[in-house]
Amino acid sequence: MGASDVNDTCTKSANNLSEHANEEAGDSSEPSSLQNAFGSESINADEQPSSSVDIYDPRNWENLDNKSRDILIEKGPPKIESNLVFPLDKNSRHFSYAYYSRKLKNGESMERKWLVYSKHVDKVYCFYCKLFKSNNNISLLANDGLNDWKHLSERLGKHENSVEHMTNMKTWNELKIEGALAFFEGYRTTGFATSMNIAKKLAFVMDVELTFPVKRRILRKKQYDENTHDEDVQSPEVAFEYDYFNVITDMAIASLRNRFEDLKRFESIFGFLLDSKRLKLLDESELWQCCNTFHSTFSHGDKSDVDLNDLYSELRILQGTLPNKFMSAIDILEFVKTLDCFPNIFITCRILLPVPMTVASAERSFSKLKLLKT
Repeated sequence: MGASDVNDTCTKSANNLSEHANEEAGDSSEPSSLQNAFGSESINADEQPSSSVDIYDPRNWENLDNKSRDILIEKGPPKIESNLVFPLDKNSRHFSYAYYSRKLKNGESMERKWLVYSKHVDKVYCFYCKLFKSNNNISLLANDGLNDWKHLSERLGKHENSVEHMTNMKTWNELKIEGALAFFEGYRTTGFATSMNIAKKLAFVMDVELTFPVKRRILRKKQYDENTHDEDVQSPEVAFEYDYFNVITDMAIASLRNRFEDLKRFESIFGFLLDSKRLKLLDESELWQCCNTFHSTFSHGDKSDVDLNDLYSELRILQGTLPNKFMSAIDILEFVKTLDCFPNIFITCRILLPVPMTVASAERSFSKLKLLKT
């Protein structure tokens, strides 16, 4: 069979599925498409917002109901609309697609996924801060929107390095992980039936037999003292659900939960030294608690990497010594190294920065999946 014959066969099968779906739909005014039959891109009825407000336009985010807000958090920042013609302001300046990326010192570019543009009001917003802002946040990117195109690069740079922006971004990431956990936990219960329906429709399109292969039963002669009643035999579909589907979803849930717990633990140990603004906001009791947690983590018996009292004293001095600008952990390390009078902080930074950002658990997970498959 040639390539053209294969394409014709697939096209006919897709048309048959589409006609089949239309017949089941009855006299519906909207024809069913192959894409909707699979349900891969369309939003479920339960995910539809309760109002007709465009939830992907940031100008409407102040008045979102909980359902629409949850959908927006789940979907993440809206995709950038292409081929827009940005209007000029009174100074003949306008927004540009170039602002969606940030140029780093080493020449690399990093995408600003959090930046959202509203073509209806010609303003930009911060996705994270607009949804999770505190009452004290006065940034225009988190409130009415920003359209100062002349100073936009400077304003965006200050905003993305602010403590509140990073806190809100962290909140969204945690909610995404929690949402993924909740999804898989619910999917383990109800997802098999949904997956079976999608698989049957795919099999129909591909002209594949809609049955599971049945494993041959091996019968043997029983001894006189064995139980004579026959054991219950699971159907192939039920066996596949228990032996494969549930195993895969349980592994996904366990992996997500472990990584979320590891992230929380990392935050509790090193959170106070991740940036300068976070360090300066700690009061005496909070700083002591952070030092105590770090000291207990990196102590064994009567040996420790740092002295608890000295680390606390050095950090108290460092809070008033650091410049009034945002500094990352590596910037703090360079600053401390230059002064050469904070030995315990220098050791703490050296422990923090080499911590690997990835682990081999993902590779081990795929290895287990391969064993299950074979």
